Amino acid sequence: IACLAASYLVAQAQNPAPAAADKTANLPVKIGLVDMAKIFKEYEKFSRLREGLQQEMNGLQEEAKTVKAAAQKVADQMKQLNPDSAEYRALEEKLAKMTTEFDTKMQLKRRDMARREAEIFETVYLEASDVVKKYAEYYKFTIVIRFNSEGMDSDNPQKIANTLNKMIVYHRPQDDITDPVIEYLNRQYLNKNGAPEKVTNKA
Repeated sequence: IACLAASYLVAQAQNPAPAAADKTANLPVKIGLVDMAKIFKEYEKFSRLREGLQQEMNGLQEEAKTVKAAAQKVADQMKQLNPDSAEYRALEEKLAKMTTEFDTKMQLKRRDMARREAEIFETVYLEASDVVKKYAEYYKFTIVIRFNSEGMDSDNPQKIANTLNKMIVYHRPQDDITDPVIEYLNRQYLNKNGAPEKVTNKA
């Protein structure tokens, strides 16, 4: 019996049971295309988040103008004084402190905004990728390739060069899933956050 059991185990090791069949193994290849640049351009969430950052930057630029005007006023006062006077030295210290503090504030703010902008790009990319995945699985696309859907512009040499360098030379309109992805993203986002004050039809 022991010999038979040993023989059976050896046979099993040499001829393992077939693995569970992959349900997608026999699916026909179906390739989809998606223009990620267009998604970033037309996804309402991306636009609003970028606009928020731009408003902060505009506010910072206005503050810079105010500080510059104040610094110029101090500099003009210094011109009327004797460089050896105590009042001159006090204004000199005030001017140095004013400009140093604001320069430091600007550097920190720009660094923070660059970090937040990178987070916006990452968030939108991950959200778009998730919707692409859901769409592809539902409509049985086996692979989705990123591409540029912009046409050739004879007045723009750079766009002509970009068109000539496209990997995708031909595709069927139904293989481009960009617009349905944008529509889904915007619908989900606007349902949660409300429509913008000025709605433009991007479809």
